[in-house]
Amino acid sequence: MTDKSPNNQNNQDAIFEENLPPEIISVSPEDNELNVSLNSVITITFNRNFRPNEIAFSMAPQTESKVEVTDNILTVTPLNLQAGMKYTYIIKYAVRANPSRTYSFTTEGPLQEFPDTRDEEAVKRENEFQLANHPDVFLANQTPYSSPSFEVTAEFDDTLSNPHFIFTVFLKTKMGRADFNTWAFSLGLTEEKLNQLSIDYR
Repeated sequence: MTDKSPNNQNNQDAIFEENLPPEIISVSPEDNELNVSLNSVITITFNRNFRPNEIAFSMAPQTESKVEVTDNILTVTPLNLQAGMKYTYIIKYAVRANPSRTYSFTTEGPLQEFPDTRDEEAVKRENEFQLANHPDVFLANQTPYSSPSFEVTAEFDDTLSNPHFIFTVFLKTKMGRADFNTWAFSLGLTEEKLNQLSIDYR
């Protein structure tokens, strides 16, 4: 990353020492946005200025990009977005207690002149397909999720031979793991499907 933040060290130290985690307050394109231009720039705005080593950006499918930090804004310029492709990018924090964030968008394609007119039944069929064939994608679409006893986040790991989502479940109480299983089952996941997922309980 290229840090374009002001060089006044005293001012920067005052900003960075506010002891606040760098939380995302807006993204562009918006999460799950469709028909995104192939020339689009990804802009992620945080609640405060931050140093480049405080976060890490990754994107799937892997795409050559130019990444810059200017004050509280992370700008990613993809160099070769493909038409009609769904891209997922992840923001990871150096402080592990701060959950990572996952966003997606789909680029414009040959049928971009046709609006998305899917009805609820079409969405339901798509969810059922993901549940049956790609349970990690299905569950990732339900995250991040938080309850009094647990919190679950998802990260897409494209470094694996078989790239997939990895889930982190933060257990807040002794019943956290059981409550997480109950929640997952309520979504339609079976015990067999749940056992197929990569889940890290903490």
